[in-house]
Amino acid sequence: MTILSEQLEAIFLEIKTNFGQHRQIQVLPLGGSPPEQYRITYHLRGLCKETGAEVQTCTDHIILLNLPFGFPHFPPNCKPETPVFHPDFDQAAICISDFWENNQSLSELILHIGRMLCGEIYSTNNAFNEEAASWYKENQKNLPLDTVDPTSAETRLSLPEQPTEGDSEPLTIDIVDDILFPHNGNQATADLDGQNQREKAFSGLSTMTTAAPHLSLEHSSPDSPEPLSNPSLHQEAQHQLNEARKKHQEGEAFEHQGQPARALERYQTVKTLAPNFPEIDKDIARAQYSVEMLGDWAAEDSPQQETEKKKNGATSKSQEKVATTTKSPVAPVQHDKGRSSRWPLIALGAGISSILLILVSSYFYFNTQFKQALTALDECKQLVDTGRFAEAEGKCGDALKQTSKILFIKQEGKTLLVQEIKQIQDSEKFQQGLAISKGKSSNAMPKWQESLKLASKHLADGQWKEALTEYTHTLQLASDIPAFDRAILDQIHNNMATAEFNIAMEAGEQALAASEWDLAKNHLNKAMEIATKNSQIPPTNLTKIKSLIGQVELNTLITTGEKYLAKGDWPNALTAFEQAQEKEQIFPSSDPSSRNALAENIIRTKIFKSLEQGRKAFTDAQWDQAINYYETAKQLLEENSEILRRDNPLQSQQKISRLMLHAAVIRDKQSAATHLKNKEFSEAIDKLQAVIETINKSPFANEQEFQTITKEARGTANQAQEDLLISEHISYLTNNYQKLLAQNNPSLNADNLSNPRVSFLKKIGNKSLYKIQCFEQGHGRPVLLQASYFYDPATKKWSFYGNDASINEQEAEITGQKILNSAYQTQENRLIAEQISYLKENFQTLFIQNNPDLRPENLSNPEPAFQKKIGEKLLFTLQCSHQEANKSTPLKISFLYNPANTKLEPYDKKPAK
Repeated sequence: MTILSEQLEAIFLEIKTNFGQHRQIQVLPLGGSPPEQYRITYHLRGLCKETGAEVQTCTDHIILLNLPFGFPHFPPNCKPETPVFHPDFDQAAICISDFWENNQSLSELILHIGRMLCGEIYSTNNAFNEEAASWYKENQKNLPLDTVDPTSAETRLSLPEQPTEGDSEPLTIDIVDDILFPHNGNQATADLDGQNQREKAFSGLSTMTTAAPHLSLEHSSPDSPEPLSNPSLHQEAQHQLNEARKKHQEGEAFEHQGQPARALERYQTVKTLAPNFPEIDKDIARAQYSVEMLGDWAAEDSPQQETEKKKNGATSKSQEKVATTTKSPVAPVQHDKGRSSRWPLIALGAGISSILLILVSSYFYFNTQFKQALTALDECKQLVDTGRFAEAEGKCGDALKQTSKILFIKQEGKTLLVQEIKQIQDSEKFQQGLAISKGKSSNAMPKWQESLKLASKHLADGQWKEALTEYTHTLQLASDIPAFDRAILDQIHNNMATAEFNIAMEAGEQALAASEWDLAKNHLNKAMEIATKNSQIPPTNLTKIKSLIGQVELNTLITTGEKYLAKGDWPNALTAFEQAQEKEQIFPSSDPSSRNALAENIIRTKIFKSLEQGRKAFTDAQWDQAINYYETAKQLLEENSEILRRDNPLQSQQKISRLMLHAAVIRDKQSAATHLKNKEFSEAIDKLQAVIETINKSPFANEQEFQTITKEARGTANQAQEDLLISEHISYLTNNYQKLLAQNNPSLNADNLSNPRVSFLKKIGNKSLYKIQCFEQGHGRPVLLQASYFYDPATKKWSFYGNDASINEQEAEITGQKILNSAYQTQENRLIAEQISYLKENFQTLFIQNNPDLRPENLSNPEPAFQKKIGEKLLFTLQCSHQEANKSTPLKISFLYNPANTKLEPYDKKPAK
């Protein structure tokens, strides 16, 4: 489930090749050998925005890229380390899922992110950053700001600094091969010196190759030369490895076509080109086994022989064509054109006549031989019928001699004629009569008995094919004997069925051992059909066949599941594996490792399925669903950690936990942004507080990334709190403007005041200044009135802002004070309720942290309560019952909550009993 080392090496090589000399993009591997994390620096014009600042153009952007659990089925985790302003960028993630579904190339992804930074690619709906989406939509005519060059080659890949003494050596890339999209090239031929130079280069290169497919990645010493400093060597190496991949594909194709000899030749070529090619030794062993099993059937012309034949044939044809089309130089001598043109025609006619004469003569000769053979066969039959067997033997022999002289014509008739002569010679009547005529005993064993005896011996020795062939011959001999013993015939047929059964069984077992499931099933089904029709075959063999067929079906389901698994089709893979598990319960495997591998595949598929569902939900901004799916995958890892121990499940759980935290943070931050946009400040504060609490409770709270998010969320929450107070102040002034203005100016009639407009002006020190505007009616034309008011958060009092203080200023201040006190009390009540809920949910953990001797199962009945304020801090008490040895003892502990840093700390060192 973790990424294979070979795969990480291939990724490293791909990045080294494509971005090693890119002028706009620099890639720095971060730790690991090979690395799983990269820092990418883009030198491109894009947009950035600091918190609270304006949008501006930036030319340097840094992206952190991590290869996640389940890669490449799941996209890399990407997040910006600079304040990128883009609809698809959040501080915790970059939306790349849609791109990854269509293109799983890491190099293309790096270029894709570059195009996003330039403003060439962006989303307008369901964006991570709604503010950026609006800005991009309004300014789309000015985009993109820059262009990414996919083939730039001016700067080199940024690698870690040279190690000092004691540090590990840097990683060096040797050769490159694109394992996802291999291309085949034609190897150019060169002179002997060039060939020797390439062989020398490759001999040096082969000492650095590892077990990775088509490539290598190892540590290099400081003294070692730069592997990619020779472009011709790099190009030749890449071509050599691509050629190995091509030969391997040809070998697989020949295997599927049933040509193991050709497949073996291709695999051996691959072994020569790339000794560390994955699974090549197994491929060679499998092909050799098939060749040995098939014997002469597999002895075909090798591709080199075929190529040589084609080449020789083509050369001959080419030479022949040249010979016929090249004209010899002719001396300028005048000839008789009429006479010289007739001689070739005469010669050609004579040649054709000679050929026809030969053909006609041959036809008459061969036809005569055929007729003579027929005549000799008729005479042989007559002699047999009259009992003259010695003379018949001679005539049949003459007939066979005559047939050997027949060539080219009447070949089908010749074959039938030879068969008929042989049938007469092998007949029981002919053999017995010939024996008698030659003075031999008539009690000599007939040929059918000799054949039956030989067939029975083959059957007893387990030589099933030889036995079947000889029994067939016995039946042919017996067919000439009238009223042949029926019991002997039945026994022959039963023995033939036994031979056929064992042939099918052996073929099925061999195919099963070679993992050729379809072929094995066909042979075993044939054996089953024979066994059910022949009572001579023991019932134990039927049980064995059913078990073997069950194993075939089991392995077929496993193979099908593995194919679906490789394609990322988790539902179908899971169905196939679960069906295989049901089949395995009926036909249990004798190999425990096979059962464990099947169980591991089922768990792995379930995990991948949950992760895929979580990824899609994440892409669709369905944050709660994404968290639920990720939680399912994490739980599967926890419950099956022993089975998956070789996959490092703890590391995978940490990665999934990080994904869940990202989803929760993005969810609450987006919700807070929406509330702020709608001026719903209280709701926004709740969501931002949820972001802070979620991060603080996670194991990643101390990481720089999440500390930054926490700091920004706290700053945004403080600003929202201030905006909330301003909103409440404006509401208060709007509702009481008539009363306030009349109090400050007794000559005004409150009923004549209308159309109020209140606005926040500025902060003067810690005080907030507001302006009230309205119109006064009743004196003809409306008059615009204006007054300003101060709010002091230290005293929580209002004051009129003017040259002369109003006599009713104190009343206005008292009224404003009541409004503010109510707002602050509401906020304080909310904090108290949250802390009481937290104390009640976590009372066992809190008591045990204070007194490690306590056990959680002995603690119950929590009763948290708010006591009082100590300065700006809130004092709480927490009580519970401690049950031990049928005795209940009350426990109590106090906590002090600091709203400034959102921390809850014990007020007493130990609980009081």
